[in-house]
Amino acid sequence: AMHTGQGRRAAELATEAGGRLDTTGASVDEGRVVVAFGNILSGAPDLALARLLAVDGERSPFARAARATASAMIGDRDVAMDDVRAIEEMDEVSYWDRSVAAIAGAAAATGEEAATRRADVADLAERLQDVIVSSFARRFLDEIGHDELEIAAHPSPIGGWNDVAVALSATAS
Repeated sequence: AMHTGQGRRAAELATEAGGRLDTTGASVDEGRVVVAFGNILSGAPDLALARLLAVDGERSPFARAARATASAMIGDRDVAMDDVRAIEEMDEVSYWDRSVAAIAGAAAATGEEAATRRADVADLAERLQDVIVSSFARRFLDEIGHDELEIAAHPSPIGGWNDVAVALSATAS
C-alpha cells in the first residue's frame, strides 16, 4: 500500500501489524516508519515526524528517508539535508530509501547544491527500474520546472506520491 501511494491504507495495515508484533516483543520500528510514510502520503508530514520520534532513526535509512521527506515537505531544510547526507554515508541502503531521500534532498537543497541534486534526480529517474519511484521523481522535477527530462512521455505517479511531489516542489527554492 505504501509503495502504491495508498497512505491511509498503509498506515492502517502497519498499525495493525505493529500491534501484533508488539505482543511478541519484536521490533515495530519498520511498521512505525510505514505509518509515517502513510502520513506523508496522506498530506500530514507533521504527524509523520511525530510518529518517527518513537523510532531509532539514526541507524535506519528507511526512517531517515521518511524524516527527510517529511522535513522537506514542511520546509525544514536542515533536518532534511542532515538525513539525506547521513543516508549517503551509510553502507547498506536500499535503492528505494536512497532514491526517496535523493528526491527530498533535491527539494531541500539550495543554490548550486540544489542544481546538482536535481540533475542527479533526473539521472536517477532515467535509469531507475522502479516505475513508482521514477514517476515520483519525474513529477517533482516537472513541478519545479526542471527541463532536462521528457516528462510527458512517462507515467504520472500514483496515489499520494503525486501529492508528495507537489508538496515538495512547493517548498523547493
